[in-house]
Parts: sequence; C-alpha cells; structure tokens
Amino acid sequence: MECWKSFNIANCITYIKQARDAIKPETVNACWRNLWKECVNDFKGFPTIDKEVKRIVQVARQVGGDRFIYILEEEIEELIENHRETLTNKELEELIKSSTEDEDDDDDQEEKPASWNLHKFAEVFQAAKHLNDLISEYDPSVERSLKITRSIPDNLRWYQEMFEQLKR
Repeated sequence: MECWKSFNIANCITYIKQARDAIKPETVNACWRNLWKECVNDFKGFPTIDKEVKRIVQVARQVGGDRFIYILEEEIEELIENHRETLTNKELEELIKSSTEDEDDDDDQEEKPASWNLHKFAEVFQAAKHLNDLISEYDPSVERSLKITRSIPDNLRWYQEMFEQLKR
C-alpha cells in the first residue's frame, strides 16, 4: 500500500510507455484482421542482422579489453558468415548437452551466494526507488530522467527474479 503513496505521474507515463512498447505489430494486426482486412499488413520485411551486429559491436566495446575495444562490424559479419553451415543432428545434440551442462554450472554459481535474503532484497529495491526519486527530483531534463529511471527496473530484473524465487 505504501508504494502507491509515492507513485506519481512520471511513474504512470513510464509504465504506459513500457506497456505500449511491449505490444508487437503482429498483435495489432491480429486485432484488426477481422474488422478491417485492408489495413492489416503482414509483411515483416526482409531478415537483416544489421541491428544485431551493431548491438554486438556496442557491447563488445563496452566490455573493452585488447580484443574487443577495436572490433569492427565487418569482423562480426565475417564470423556470422563463417558459421552459416547447417549442423548435423549429432552436432546439435552435443551443443544442447554442453549448453545444459553450462547452465547447470551457472545456476549453481548464481544460486550459491546464500548471503541474499528477503531483507537485503528489500534494501536494494528501496535504494533503487530512492535513486529513481532523486533523479526525477534533481534532473531538469524530464526526457533524460525518464530514460534513466525506466532503465533501473530493467537492470534489476535478475534480482527481482531471485527475490521471487526466494519468496517461494
């Protein structure tokens, strides 16, 4: 109940935009198909990897290091092109087996820190909310502050999932 006391118009706008952004064009088309077929366009464009390549380069540069800081889009495209061959069933089975083993190892490593408890999660979420409030209050640029305050819950998603698991 206390969370509603601090809920403001900026929070409302943020949540409305997130909800609107989550709606896929296919969903809108499905809604309109029976009412107005002429306005529905199922063409999704030609597949492209340009956006993904740019995102990979951006992340690699953020990671940094000798091998990543100067990486070029052409290098990523070449790597993708060199791995286009179809895998055999045996190769797919090996990949699935190795990925599930890796996930099991990662889960064990992620779950092990028993130092997390409900109180610590509550502290983190309260601090994030306080940070959101401060940014909204101090930043004269509404657009910038909204962009930053929207990204904080997205960045805390892993902790939210861990929190939900701990509650169960």
